Amino acid sequence: MELFHLRLLLLNRPGMRSFQDILTVDGEFYDSFGKVCKVLGINDTSKVDYTSAMCEVASHGASRQVRAFFATILATCFVENAEELWKKHREAMSADFRRRGCGRREALIRARREILHLVSQMTGDVSDTVMVPDVNSRFSNPVRMNFDLDVPMEILLNGIEIFEDVLEGPPNDDEFLDELETEFNDENQHESNHQVDALFSHVNSYTEEQRSVHHEVMQAVRSNRNDIPQFFSLVAPGGCGKTYVYLGLLMDCKTNHIPVVSCAMTAIAAGLLEDADTCHKTFGIPIRAKTDCSQRSFIQCDSADGIRLRDAKLIVIDEVSMMAKWQVVLIDFLLRDIMDNDVVPFGGKVVLLGGDMGQILPVLRNASSFDLIENSLPSWSHWQERRELKLTHNMRAAEDPVYADWILKVRDGSENVAGSDFIRIPESMLVMANDKGDNEDHRLCGVQTRLEFNLAKKLAQEIYGETVNQHLSDGIIVAPTNDVCDDNVCQQMLSREIPSRDYLGTTSIIHQDVGQRSEENPAEFIMAPEELNMINAPNLPPHHLSLRVGSIVMLLINLNKRLGLCNGTRFVVTKLFPNTIGVKRLRAFKGKMDEIFLPRMMMRSDDIPIAGSVQRFQLPITLAFCVTINKSQGQTFDHVGIFLRKPVFSHGQFYVAVGRAKAQKNVRICILKGSSQGPQNLRGGNGSYSDVRTKNIVFRSLL
Repeated sequence: MELFHLRLLLLNRPGMRSFQDILTVDGEFYDSFGKVCKVLGINDTSKVDYTSAMCEVASHGASRQVRAFFATILATCFVENAEELWKKHREAMSADFRRRGCGRREALIRARREILHLVSQMTGDVSDTVMVPDVNSRFSNPVRMNFDLDVPMEILLNGIEIFEDVLEGPPNDDEFLDELETEFNDENQHESNHQVDALFSHVNSYTEEQRSVHHEVMQAVRSNRNDIPQFFSLVAPGGCGKTYVYLGLLMDCKTNHIPVVSCAMTAIAAGLLEDADTCHKTFGIPIRAKTDCSQRSFIQCDSADGIRLRDAKLIVIDEVSMMAKWQVVLIDFLLRDIMDNDVVPFGGKVVLLGGDMGQILPVLRNASSFDLIENSLPSWSHWQERRELKLTHNMRAAEDPVYADWILKVRDGSENVAGSDFIRIPESMLVMANDKGDNEDHRLCGVQTRLEFNLAKKLAQEIYGETVNQHLSDGIIVAPTNDVCDDNVCQQMLSREIPSRDYLGTTSIIHQDVGQRSEENPAEFIMAPEELNMINAPNLPPHHLSLRVGSIVMLLINLNKRLGLCNGTRFVVTKLFPNTIGVKRLRAFKGKMDEIFLPRMMMRSDDIPIAGSVQRFQLPITLAFCVTINKSQGQTFDHVGIFLRKPVFSHGQFYVAVGRAKAQKNVRICILKGSSQGPQNLRGGNGSYSDVRTKNIVFRSLL
């Protein structure tokens, strides 16, 4: 076994000069290769030392951060000693309540309540993206919702206050309930008064178009009819104020005590709405499902989720351009079943479908243009029965109306060269560079040519500045595919002089259709560790993460959508420890917690063509100086860089990329010359180009 561990270390720690080097980690010497593998997190147990992880967070984090981290590992990780960790760190987790004047017991009860509340939120969010198998699996959490976070009882003995742990069940919280309920009711009354004022102010700020949309939808809600189609489409270009209308409708319903459900196809978009969730969670859409319209929801009509949908008078769904036809069919069948109404779409529910059909469509592997169109929402058989609503006034046009008009032409393809999928790029938006004058070795940065290196380096400097601590939240670099984001020089050149820490993952196969069978267990297949480590997938973190304080990273799971901790949320790394990292949100989210700690956790992917389904034990993040265009959809930035090693390959990608900024002066585009993009002719001898083209794919039938 030691030889196997030695092989793992040699594969994962290049540059070791002696056994002394191999056995030393962070200046500490270990007496076996297995112990070194365990410290680095690459041994076959695939477990992190959560005792050490909790100590790291308790020593460097605030009480609320310790509580959030403890809830995270309870909800997502393999923790065998949850009660022991609670007893050891409960004082640190409740210290802030003590400072506010709470007694020790009340402080512990408040801390425990918050932890259990966070766990209940997270368990609904992570189940589809984090690997939490059956209880009998060695990777499962045997204490998931069955742990006791006991609170010491106060006992007066000879006039001295002592504490005794009560293990037979939950502590009696009755003595605190009246006080807490009174606080809650007072807050609710104040919030109710504020809602009326906020709604009045919100509606008064509408444009005429927005006011008309709001009125028509609410009129349908109040009509209380379910014998005619009552679903609307609000499909309009970005910047027309769709989200603002959604918020107004949700405020109107909440103020008038009208049950409403809001959701979106992405967690990022759901975070912009009040009490919203993803469509997958709201309607029970399976993550891994058939796409032949035969799939059905896993929500039962008499369940809490089913009753919530039945009672809702309005359902708002955003980002419907990313909704596949089979998904809307599933939602339609679910609502018909819940409402016991098979006559009209959605069972007669008032449903508002909003989005921009010029944006990116649902991902369909190896699909033709015909397949993509056939798989989209407008191909649904009941789409023509919708009541169409329109918003045409671009709210973002005030800053740069010329650019806003150009983006609309990009959206509908009218800016393309006649009869083609190619578009000319304004010279003012291009980043120009040559292949001379830089002594840095481009081969160390994962690129093939010095020109690509210089272009990417110049783009990164223009978007992020000379150092990575300048305006991190204001800028982003996007590219069409993950491979460009992963090995792009933008990821590797920034913060190069700052010391880094390496985090190594462990990868194993869940299910495999091809490969060499194991003689000992014919049901298993053999892949060498180095082959497993090379596997990449959009929803898996890389095997090797090299992080620095100041690195920009992106969360790869929906950890807690109500706190804005969603797949696609970007952070800056603030702290690096052996078992955990501290990250700070680049953009505040509704005043919620900005800085959190993340552990390693088991994540899975079913999108691996060769390996099938795999799981990887690693931090749930990836570097995010450069992200895919798909990941950037729905967000706006002050500065946007677009790196096109190859042209875009799908409908709406170029439109989404250029639409991340509000003004042309803030968009910079790098285009590497190739057979399907680049300059058509060189102007003069100074290295500048005219007529630079790239692809802008538009399916006009969907608009």
